[in-house]
Amino acid sequence: MNGTPWHDHLGDIFAMLDARAFQLCFAAWVAALLDMMSTEGAVVTIDAMGCQRDIATKIIEKKADYILALKGNQGTLRENVEVFVDEYKVLKYKDTTIRAHPTVDADHGRIETQSYTVIHNVDWLQVRHQ
Repeated sequence: MNGTPWHDHLGDIFAMLDARAFQLCFAAWVAALLDMMSTEGAVVTIDAMGCQRDIATKIIEKKADYILALKGNQGTLRENVEVFVDEYKVLKYKDTTIRAHPTVDADHGRIETQSYTVIHNVDWLQVRHQ
């Protein structure tokens, strides 16, 4: 067979994998890939599969920032992050340092506007969730 495998065939292969073992291997692969990259000053984004403390630690050691997805199965972390951000919004980010970055993207016949806000003072959250 030549070319890319069919979608269903890939689905069958992934369904047979041990999810925990795959997650550990994926995290190790990403950490090794980060070792090879110059990321200082960059923002690294990884989907929920890459939400591992080892990966986050490696990104910080490489003097970069990260955006990692939070899923509902992270215990109370996601809920606490939502409360944390909502509280700062209500206070209009008083007594904290933030960096905001609005973006406007015109593509595929539509205009999409997003705003990213980085809250630098996350001590409360770090104490609760290491």
